[in-house]
Amino acid sequence: MKLPAKVKVLLADDSRAMRALIKGNLVWPGTNFQITEADNGTDALAAYRAQRHDLVLLDIHMPGLDGLQTLHAIRSYDPCALVFMISSDTSAAASGTAQDYGALGFVTKPISGASLNRIMSTLEEIRRPFAVLTADDSRTGQALLKRGLDLLGVESMVTGADDGRMAVEACNREYFDIVFLDVHMPDMTGIQALKAIKALRRDAYVVMVTSDASMDTVRDARSLGADDYLLKPVQQPNLKKVWSRFRVMAPQYVGHGQTIF
Repeated sequence: MKLPAKVKVLLADDSRAMRALIKGNLVWPGTNFQITEADNGTDALAAYRAQRHDLVLLDIHMPGLDGLQTLHAIRSYDPCALVFMISSDTSAAASGTAQDYGALGFVTKPISGASLNRIMSTLEEIRRPFAVLTADDSRTGQALLKRGLDLLGVESMVTGADDGRMAVEACNREYFDIVFLDVHMPDMTGIQALKAIKALRRDAYVVMVTSDASMDTVRDARSLGADDYLLKPVQQPNLKKVWSRFRVMAPQYVGHGQTIF
């Protein structure tokens, strides 16, 4: 799978010279790398939570949160995060722990252009599922949406939430590519949850799902940042259209299959 034209990279290393060396060697045909730098683990984690990156390069030894702690935190938030560890520590223990925490690979310093090319080649082979949240007080509604995505051939990891508050808590805890929110839910409505989710992550792609097609409801949802609307009962052709619009409008990440119909 060819890399996208733009690849977002999070580079965390407490050595400015090492970051400069890596940036200078980070080249790949047809790809422009947008690099966010951090010199400690705490800032690296905050940067990833603020914006998902296609690739994370983490030094093991950093002040504050070390690289392994940062790796664990990033992978807890986004189980599909693509992380490579970089270090002068060549011990089997360091490499093994990184692998246990979910690192894709371990690259020793000083990092050469050849090592970075191997990372890029690995990324071209990656396939990662879409992270989907379906919030509906009906478990049947959650199941039908998952079934609909399966019928579209979408590789996905689907998490369910029974009300708006659970949906907000899930979005604060984990990364989701797309969120389906029922408008009418107990404890916290879908409209209230939409507002809270957009406050957590403005770029979250949120689809409101409801049998209420009134102009007031649609207008309220749009004004709070809803990206699309899906009527109940959910019909497969309508879900297909929503998914197609999502794939056109949402960021294209490394490893996501092209499911534009």
